[in-house]
Amino acid sequence: MFKKTNKDILREELVDLCIESFKHRKGQKIDLLTLPSAWWNFEKILVKKLRESKESLFFYTTACEKNPKVFKLAASNMPRTDRSLKYDFSEKYQAQRLASNVSTLYYTDIFDYIRETNMTFDFVWLDLMTSLNHFDTKLHYLERCTKKDSLVSITFIKGRDGQKYVGKRKIIVVKMMASIGFDLILEADYYDTSPMIQLTFKRK
Repeated sequence: MFKKTNKDILREELVDLCIESFKHRKGQKIDLLTLPSAWWNFEKILVKKLRESKESLFFYTTACEKNPKVFKLAASNMPRTDRSLKYDFSEKYQAQRLASNVSTLYYTDIFDYIRETNMTFDFVWLDLMTSLNHFDTKLHYLERCTKKDSLVSITFIKGRDGQKYVGKRKIIVVKMMASIGFDLILEADYYDTSPMIQLTFKRK
C-alpha cells in the first residue's frame, strides 16, 4: 500500500494553495514554472484536484530539466490532453524544447531560463535538490519573471553549504526574497533522502 511521505503532503498542500489562490481567475490562463522531475507529480495532482473541484481553471506549465536522463523520462511523461507533441530547438534559450497543449519542457537549467525569459508566471516552484550556496546569487532573477500576487515556492537541501549558512538559511532566503518584493507565507521542513526546507512566498 502506498504511504504518503512528508514531500507528498507538502506537494498536495501546494496544489491546494495554487487552486485557492487563483480560483478567481476562471477563464484565464494561469502560467506555472516548475522543475517536474521525471514524473510530473505536482502537475498531475493539480489536474486531478481541478477535476475533483470542478473549478474551470486552465493551468499551463513551463518546465525545465538539465539532467539528460531525467529530461528523457520527463519528456515521455509530459502532461497532455491529446496525442500531439511538438519537438524543436529554441534559439532564444539554446535548448531542446518539447511542447504539448498544456505544457512545455526545456532541456536547460531553470535559472538560465529565468534569466532569459520574457514570460511572467503566476506560480513558480523551484524544487531543488541543491543547497543554498548553489542558487543564492540567482534568486533575484525571479523579480523579472513574476507578477503581482504571484506565488514562489523554493525547496532546497538544509545543509552542505558552508558555515555562513548554518542556522541562517531561512533568514537569508527571506531577506533575499523581501528585497525583490516577496513575503513569506508558508514554511516547512521535511526529510527526502536529505533534510529539506521549503519556503513559499507571495509577491506584493
